[in-house]
Amino acid sequence: MALQTLSASFLAEPTPQSGRPRYRDPYCVSFSPLMRFHRARDGWVFIAAVSAHMWHTLFGLMGHPELRDDEALAAELPFNISDQGRGDRLAAQVGRFVAGLGVDECVALMVEHRIVAAPVLSRPSAASSMTTT
Repeated sequence: MALQTLSASFLAEPTPQSGRPRYRDPYCVSFSPLMRFHRARDGWVFIAAVSAHMWHTLFGLMGHPELRDDEALAAELPFNISDQGRGDRLAAQVGRFVAGLGVDECVALMVEHRIVAAPVLSRPSAASSMTTT
């Protein structure tokens, strides 16, 4: 419910002008470049891998298990990525992975593997989901 409420506060198709970035990337919603909106094949998904365990799982899903062995990265996950370039590269890798999935498929995969994710709902869809039981 909390993520649906969060998604309702953003446009169904975010644009660089619509976000209020705290990080240089306009699709980020926090101080971490890794809690952000990603474009899927048929819409937008919000993913928040908020623990190192979630990131290690995500690395495996993306086909990059070698990232689990990167000691410098391990020391920075999930919220201490001070190198803008490293954060941008990780976000881009996740973005490429998500781009190959549909929204429902992506959310189901993340939830199945205990990674925080939610579809970005249009305003009418968000309002409808909050009023139906």
